[in-house]
Amino acid sequence: MLWKLDISKNHLTSCVCFSGMKSLTQLSIERNKIHSLKGLECLQCLMELYAAKNDILDIKELIHLRALSKLMVLDLSGNGVCECPGYRSYSIYTMRRLKVFDGRIVAHAEIHAAREVHAGRLTRDMLEQQLGHCNFHQIEVDGLVGLKLIEILILDDNNIKEFEPLCFAGLGYLRELHMKNNALHTLGPLEHLSSLEKLDLASNHLTSNRLGGLSSVEGLALLPKLSDLKLANNPMSRQPHYRVTIVRRLLQLRYLDGKEIAEVERLEAENFSGSKVWPASVPYCMDPSSMLENSSCASTTSHLLPAKVPVKLTCLNFEAMCSPSPNLSSGQTVLIRKTVLAGGQSRSKCGEFWEFK
Repeated sequence: MLWKLDISKNHLTSCVCFSGMKSLTQLSIERNKIHSLKGLECLQCLMELYAAKNDILDIKELIHLRALSKLMVLDLSGNGVCECPGYRSYSIYTMRRLKVFDGRIVAHAEIHAAREVHAGRLTRDMLEQQLGHCNFHQIEVDGLVGLKLIEILILDDNNIKEFEPLCFAGLGYLRELHMKNNALHTLGPLEHLSSLEKLDLASNHLTSNRLGGLSSVEGLALLPKLSDLKLANNPMSRQPHYRVTIVRRLLQLRYLDGKEIAEVERLEAENFSGSKVWPASVPYCMDPSSMLENSSCASTTSHLLPAKVPVKLTCLNFEAMCSPSPNLSSGQTVLIRKTVLAGGQSRSKCGEFWEFK
């Protein structure tokens, strides 16, 4: 029964040959040409692994060591993987029993910091392990079953085009959802994410509806805790009045596209109206003769008229405004915007209103 093995400096390229040595407690494979740690996951008794100065480049190779519950000493120094961002922190979090890592004692502060960074997060590597594949073009319901306690889900850069209506149904504790740089054209229902605080949908293909509105984000109003939303680099973010419309429809937001929503923006959003008609409280037709009888009355009435509002003309509503309506009686006036009435004219010089006789 073999307990210790030193096979350094032998030009080895793989660890598969060690898969049958299940009694090993110490293995030294330094100064070889090993590029993968696959095969070491079977060494359940392994306590010390020395694999310095090999050709291990990908941080995903650490997955093969995750199942080694007795591993306390690990040395991967001199490998390209050491240059990966968050390498030490991720390694300490992945292998919970480590006492010495790359020649340095693992401090309690490092363990705590690693947990703060990685606990509760579902990364691409972990999702691959959960699903058994890396095809993320579509998120299916079964793929996220069993992840009910997850708090942060990062699915950036995966070319996701759609997700099923109930794929997030069980994620009641999810606080952050990152789906930046995918291929989403529409937003599916997200009302199940009652704890969601941050949603990143930047650099997708989210568009407004055919009338130029932003109705596709209205469903986000059902998320009471949502305070940070990113929609930059989507077609909808290039629409006129995009920011003020989002602020008006999603009152719970504090940040939009990384910028804090100022109080003046909220006031502007409160007064902003994207409708093409006036409120019902403002009359659309008036009798100009009654206004002209008393100049003070005309002056008072002019204050009741709304300021200029944008009107999107089509062949239908333009024709309706420019031709007498059979429902209008003699002497009535159709107001298009705020006007100064000119008596005795069927149409003012500035073309502000029409009078039908």
